[in-house]
Amino acid sequence: MKSDSASIALILLVVFFCVVWTGWMASVAWRWVKRRRRGPHFPAIDRSQILHSEKFGSGLSHRSRWFRPRANNCLLFTVTRDELWVSPWAPLTTLLGNFDLEHRIRKADIERLAVKSVFWVKRFEITFRLPDGQSRRIDLYSHKPDEFLAALRANGTFPVEEY
Repeated sequence: MKSDSASIALILLVVFFCVVWTGWMASVAWRWVKRRRRGPHFPAIDRSQILHSEKFGSGLSHRSRWFRPRANNCLLFTVTRDELWVSPWAPLTTLLGNFDLEHRIRKADIERLAVKSVFWVKRFEITFRLPDGQSRRIDLYSHKPDEFLAALRANGTFPVEEY
């Protein structure tokens, strides 16, 4: 009798995990299809137009007061003459969904850039306008902060505050 209830519980547990796994895979597939329909968010660009590029940046989104997604060493930063591109690595974009850490920000839309130093780490607080007029803030951590700041300042008309 005891072994029957244990085997039924095990079967229900396996079925539960199969349903959860299938649902998660379906959501990943749906996000992948949506991204493919949208087209490339970051087009191919000539290397001569890139002022700074970094593959292992970190960041934090301030979209919500209660939920602040963070990416450690898995963000790509690209600074051109007119834009700042922030994006997670390719598989993470599809697997994790939209955690507000994928942006193509025109330098003209940057309202404020604050550089805060804590010990040897510099945090870049970037406040910018979205195309719909809303204001958004993200914090970025660069492994090459001086190069990143110099590239952001090139052709930028926004105020830079250093603390």
